[in-house]
Amino acid sequence: MHKVRIEYEPLYARVTFQFANSVEVLLNGQREVCININEVHVWANRNQKRARDDIIAQHARTIYLNFRVCISEIEIVDFFTRTFSILVESIDIQKVQPHQIPLHANMILGSASSVAVVLGASNREKMLTISGKVVVAKPFN
Repeated sequence: MHKVRIEYEPLYARVTFQFANSVEVLLNGQREVCININEVHVWANRNQKRARDDIIAQHARTIYLNFRVCISEIEIVDFFTRTFSILVESIDIQKVQPHQIPLHANMILGSASSVAVVLGASNREKMLTISGKVVVAKPFN
């Protein structure tokens, strides 16, 4: 039986097979294979190159979201992915007691340039409507 481990990075999927004789993983018709003694690492490139600004610290890629009604992580990710075609790396929604409503979240994007795409040229706060709920987005300071 082969051991299989799958890891996801923002622009790559890495699949590790231990003691595998052969493996073929395709994603968008491309593949890259690096073979070690007892492991085969397959990196499937999604036809996207990592931008240089992906290396910038997280705070440069973070947007602070403020809201007054309950909104889910799924609603937020879906909105930003569909509306702006950007990668949402993670969302940290305020931790509250069961009877309370979270009022803010920090959203880390895949690149610093995505912050400008969301906030526009002014790079100041912007009001958005997500699933009929008003959300204020501004750069994280």
